[in-house]
Amino acid sequence: MSFSSSLEHAASLVTQNNQECTEGLGRGPSSKNLQPSPAKYRSLKIIHCNINGISTYASRIKLDAILDIAESLEVQIIALQETKLKEHAKLKIKVYNIIRSDRQEGGGLAFLVRDINYRTIDNPQFTDSKLEIQRLNVI
Repeated sequence: MSFSSSLEHAASLVTQNNQECTEGLGRGPSSKNLQPSPAKYRSLKIIHCNINGISTYASRIKLDAILDIAESLEVQIIALQETKLKEHAKLKIKVYNIIRSDRQEGGGLAFLVRDINYRTIDNPQFTDSKLEIQRLNVI
């Protein structure tokens, strides 16, 4: 079984296992809308990962694995949480545009984007300073 088909199989099992879950609790079907997405968005692929820091050797190994998976699956957006990068830290990854949102203590978000047109979207001001949000608009 190839890596791609094993991921599809695993995703299928998760879907089957969650069919009995209560709706509205973050599991199970989230929408009754069965309309297909517009054709231009059907091929958008995203990976999401809580990287738990990018500056350590162990997290760099994890990031390399994510990048390998993203390349093999032709993923356009990698969303990383808990980057824990300081504002002055440099992060460059070939073929990716990097959009970061750093925090002074822990946290931090990053989008690694390739092969698509996008623009960043400013976030509204929230009163909860612990809330971290980063947004993109795929054009």
